[in-house]
Amino acid sequence: MKPINARPLLRRLALLLLLWPALLFAESAVEKDWDELTQRQQEILKPFAADWNQLPAAKRRQLQRGANRWDNMNPEQRQKARQRMEHWQSLSPEQRSHIRQRYERFRQLPEHKQRQLRKTHKNFKKLPPEKRRKLRDRWQQMTPEQRQRMRQELRGLPPEQRRKKFRQMTEE
Repeated sequence: MKPINARPLLRRLALLLLLWPALLFAESAVEKDWDELTQRQQEILKPFAADWNQLPAAKRRQLQRGANRWDNMNPEQRQKARQRMEHWQSLSPEQRSHIRQRYERFRQLPEHKQRQLRKTHKNFKKLPPEKRRKLRDRWQQMTPEQRQRMRQELRGLPPEQRRKKFRQMTEE
């Protein structure tokens, strides 16, 4: 009996292992008709059932990803998501457009600036509601020129002095 040359088999196996993640991704990105969705996806995406097969492929993939995220949320996360969606739906088209534009500008920022803004926002959210309201009210009462001066002043301060300035603004 002739010995088996395992090299070609091992090469194919190695290639398959290397390509496996790409094959899985390609499968998940495949455009699926309504009947090809899982029963759970159909339950979540029921409002889109009538138009599903006419939706653009990109929109279908986006909705499928959203359905998968929804399915992996706990009840508290789902409640928060519902509240955000209700809030979004209550906004005027102009407000939505403004938010989309601001988000796009944020995405264009360098990564370090995005991190800095996220951290600032996180710190703002940690403030008690009354202090947040004071800061927000004070900001809204400023003219555009005053806001610009404030931004420039804060940018020039080291982090500790910046925090001190914020504390002063909420205590005034």
